[in-house]
Amino acid sequence: MKMLKKCAIVLGFISLAGMVQAAVVSNLLQNADFEALDGAANEPNDGDTPWNAIEVQPWIVAGRIDEAHSGTQAVKVVNYNKGTITQNTGVLLESNTAYEASAWILTGGLEHASQTDPPELTISLYATTNGNPVGPYVYQAGFFFDQANTTNDTWEKVTGILESSSSALQDVVGEYIQLRFIKTDSGDSGDVSSYELFIDDAEFGVYSPEAPPVGLLLGYHTGIGTNYDYAVTGVEGSLFGASFDGSVIEASAGSSDGTYGTLSGASVLRTGYKVREGTTNTNSRVDVRIKNNTGSPLQLESISFDYGRMYEASPQDITLSYAYGNLNEMDNTEIFTATNLAVTGQYGDYHDFDIPLTNLNDVVLGDGQQATFRLSIDNAAGPWDRGAFDNIAIMGISSTEAWFVATEPSAADQVRLIVYASGDLSQIYLVGRDSLSDGNWAYTGHSDDGTSSYVITNLTHSTTDGTNRFIYVDGAEAKNFYGLEY
Repeated sequence: MKMLKKCAIVLGFISLAGMVQAAVVSNLLQNADFEALDGAANEPNDGDTPWNAIEVQPWIVAGRIDEAHSGTQAVKVVNYNKGTITQNTGVLLESNTAYEASAWILTGGLEHASQTDPPELTISLYATTNGNPVGPYVYQAGFFFDQANTTNDTWEKVTGILESSSSALQDVVGEYIQLRFIKTDSGDSGDVSSYELFIDDAEFGVYSPEAPPVGLLLGYHTGIGTNYDYAVTGVEGSLFGASFDGSVIEASAGSSDGTYGTLSGASVLRTGYKVREGTTNTNSRVDVRIKNNTGSPLQLESISFDYGRMYEASPQDITLSYAYGNLNEMDNTEIFTATNLAVTGQYGDYHDFDIPLTNLNDVVLGDGQQATFRLSIDNAAGPWDRGAFDNIAIMGISSTEAWFVATEPSAADQVRLIVYASGDLSQIYLVGRDSLSDGNWAYTGHSDDGTSSYVITNLTHSTTDGTNRFIYVDGAEAKNFYGLEY
């Protein structure tokens, strides 16, 4: 069934949704905003709960009511000494889990005239080794080290992520967690800093990726097979990779940037999809299949992914291709290739790719149709030297949509209509009428470039300008109102 969009010619506006930042699923810290501290009593102090202080004097660390990121109070650490606040979270470290810790910090307050080194913050994870929540707690790893404000008297958020599968934490899975927020300085002046450090709105919990980007149809960053990480309603996916040692996932590899290519919404976990040349070509590729069960056409626009060249000997060339499926394309059509990629390490900021599918003639999947895309590698030192793909996304438009953006004179007796259109353009037609109260909508001829004949046809006959389409109507035969039918 066609939909009739009856649109008077008006100027449209495009609004952009704000980006949602990564955040923990639930904050596991108590009194994380420090509002319950008694600043007059210099809290927190040694032996206090839930916050405890490690300090040489009780006033080194204290609640402060004249500086706060939110509410009315933050924690202050003086400029002339080191100070640490700790919290025994009562939380057990879980396996195969990423944790995020953060805080808002401000450099300001009293200045130490003889010092130039700014105060810095380190957040560290300590854990028990005996299963007793009372402790003792032993240092295991840092979320980040020595983070300073970029601008004095300005609140800034500092964040770090740790994975329980890392070598630093894997031996204390199942043990209790303690967090330490440690103020130091950046220079060689001991623990004396140029200003005081204020800490507020601390957060600790299980890491959650950012919201998926607009236009994401299918995403894989930890899943395999049909266990995709994200799909729009009606879209199904499958990922098949090399399993030459029993697993598609390389547990020590992965991209640390949390993006599909350059797009938000992926994970930072070490779950790269390993590849190597091997002895059969199935070891050298990762295939991702998308199937359209939405009930309407599905337009594919781009594929985003990360690739890591783990070592000097690892594969340094990659290729993206359309492998097979229901698109009107030859099997194994090459879409993109990159060569001589630099070494990234097993885990780190992998190479980011956002590849448009503009060199494919057919990018629309009808309902029930599917397409398989292949990521493959080449040019390794030997058949057993491996790399890893990660954070693979297929971007597109899940339904046919169209609306008018603007109208403007083009030439004598000619009007140009600017239309945003997506999906199956062959299903979108221009209609017009002279009155909204009398008569009916009727198909109306248009020219695709302003010079060809005016004919009744669909919007595949149009001129592309970014995300918009230009069509031209005869000014002598112009209607008072136009619409788009699909």
